[in-house]
Amino acid sequence: RRATFAAALVLLAANNLAAQEQDELDFGRLSLAIGSGARALGMGGAFLARPDDATAASWNPAGLSYLRVPEVSLVGVYGTQESNTRDEGGTLLLVSHTQGHAPDFLALALPIEIGSTSGAVQLSFQRVIPYTGERTVDLLEILQGDWPRHFEIEASGGFDVIALSTGLKLAPWLRAGLSVNRWMNGFTQHRERGPSRRSVQEADFGLEGWNVNAGLILHPHQNVNIGLVGKTRTSAPVRLTRSRSDFTTTPDGETVTTNSHRSDDVRLNLPGAVGLGASWRANSQLTLSGDYTRTFWSHSFIYNYFTLPATPENSAVQPEPIVFPVLPFPNLVAETQKDTQ
Repeated sequence: RRATFAAALVLLAANNLAAQEQDELDFGRLSLAIGSGARALGMGGAFLARPDDATAASWNPAGLSYLRVPEVSLVGVYGTQESNTRDEGGTLLLVSHTQGHAPDFLALALPIEIGSTSGAVQLSFQRVIPYTGERTVDLLEILQGDWPRHFEIEASGGFDVIALSTGLKLAPWLRAGLSVNRWMNGFTQHRERGPSRRSVQEADFGLEGWNVNAGLILHPHQNVNIGLVGKTRTSAPVRLTRSRSDFTTTPDGETVTTNSHRSDDVRLNLPGAVGLGASWRANSQLTLSGDYTRTFWSHSFIYNYFTLPATPENSAVQPEPIVFPVLPFPNLVAETQKDTQ
């Protein structure tokens, strides 16, 4: 019984450690269905049918057709997150704190006219998934003794999009828009585990890819808008470089083992999304809006992702990286992943 109990504790600890080693891609997750801007978020994010400022392209590019004068949009974000994990008996197991800030959306939109058709074109930058920030994780009751129970993670960068967008008023009852998006950049991350069995890991994750957003706004009545949006998935090649240093205290002092690996075979599939919105402008002071969006996270995967095992002491050869042929992104430790609605 004692041996079985001890083995169960070791397996539990190993599973939780694996989760900590692999959760780096979950660091800054946001829904790809959410756009930018204080006006939109002030409406609870129900902006697909009423996107009438320079942040329109991040929601429904058809809304750019409302612009009549040049417009600049500058958006930044700051956020914190606290997370506690407890077992079935209510014992606190894990405490996590995350804080970060990032440029969110920068854009310049210019009105255009093509014959009797009016609209606007826009060049924009959006940090769709930010990774800049700091995170601390404390494992409180996994195992007692020398088991590492404190993690510190510092990251910078994010998954950025440069977009060329246009929105046109094609008819009194119809507006249409299109955004061509270039995904780029990525993040660097420093992860430190301690105080016992101290380990320091560095990661450099870069990606590039393309996708398209298309939108329509219908006007069945002069005060009623119906918005439709579709976002294609993104298949992006990834350049992933990792390094790891492990520190062990011995009677003769501290020994350090290192390991590193780079791969250009990693690929990331980011999900597409669809959305439907309706808006009724009851009067100049009151607008009622509602949206439904679905992001297909069940089709979001990362291929050939890898982690680094510790190099054994006194070993002249670095161990091979642990390669995962396919994992759900960003929840790497889950067997399946559901769509968000």
